[in-house]
Amino acid sequence: MAVLQSRGIHEQGTGRKIAFDDDKRIYDNSALPALGSIDAKHVLVEYFDYQCPSCRTMSGYLSALIAKHPSEIRILVLPVPLDHGCNPDLAPADDGHPGSCELTRIALAVWRLKPEVYPAIHRAFISDPSLDQAAALSLAREQVPQAQLEAAMHEPWIDQLIQANIADWLSLSGKTRQLPKLLISGKRILHGLPSGEAEFIRVMEKELGL
Repeated sequence: MAVLQSRGIHEQGTGRKIAFDDDKRIYDNSALPALGSIDAKHVLVEYFDYQCPSCRTMSGYLSALIAKHPSEIRILVLPVPLDHGCNPDLAPADDGHPGSCELTRIALAVWRLKPEVYPAIHRAFISDPSLDQAAALSLAREQVPQAQLEAAMHEPWIDQLIQANIADWLSLSGKTRQLPKLLISGKRILHGLPSGEAEFIRVMEKELGL
C-alpha cells in the first residue's frame, strides 16, 4: 500500500502502464474507468465533464472510433467536473455545470463496483439532454444495490481521482481550459472539439497508423 500511495493516483495499479509527454504522465490501463478493450493496442486519455456540450459530441466521435477499430482503441475517461461543488479551480465568475460533481461521483462509484456496466452508465450520463442527479441515481441503482452505491460514492479514492483530474486539466490547459482534452500519443493533445466525426476519425487513423 505504501508503494501505491507514493505514486500518482492515475498510475496506481498492476496493469499495463500508458505513458505520455516523455513519461511525465503515466496511467494504469486497468485501474481507471475506460471504454473499449483492455487489450487494445492504442490507449488514449480523455478529460471531460458530463454536462459539457462539446464533451457530449466528442463522446459520439470516440464511440464511432472504437466501433470502427474495436481491437485497436481504448479510451481512459477521466471526468473533470466544472462545478464549484468539487472544483476549487473553477473561476468564481464561471457558473460551470452545477451537478457535475454528483454525476461524476455516481459514475465512478458504478465503475468501482461493477466495471462491466460502466460503459453503458457513462454513455447514458453524457447523453443529451443530461441526466439530473435523481435520474442518474435511479439508473445506477438498476445496476448496483443502493447501499453499496452510497458507500462507494463516499470512498476517498473518488475525491482523490477528481482532484487529480482537475490538476491535470489545469496543467494541460496552457492558455485554454477548454474541454474535452484528448491525449493521443507522445505530446499530442487535442483541445476542444474537432470539426466533425469523419474528419476526427480520419485524423486519428493517420495519427495512430490505423
